[in-house]
Amino acid sequence: MNLPYHSNTFIESALISCKKDGLIHYYSIVNYYKLNHKKNDLFINSILFIKSKAKKISRKILIENKYIIRSCAPYEYNIRIDIRVLN
Repeated sequence: MNLPYHSNTFIESALISCKKDGLIHYYSIVNYYKLNHKKNDLFINSILFIKSKAKKISRKILIENKYIIRSCAPYEYNIRIDIRVLN
């Protein structure tokens, strides 16, 4: 899902269409400035969003890895979260 600016609109469809034990690479853009300069919080909102979408459609997921890909603007980071679909 290398559509970092619009990946949140496609995550539910990706979770629905992913087979058991499938892997989704979720890319997103995170604004570091809005998080009060806490790099540890870069992934929190995205993970909570993904988990809420998975719960909505009754899919069990596991967050396998989290990466900061690059800085794409001042205070903005391109991140990747690897999601394993368990059922």
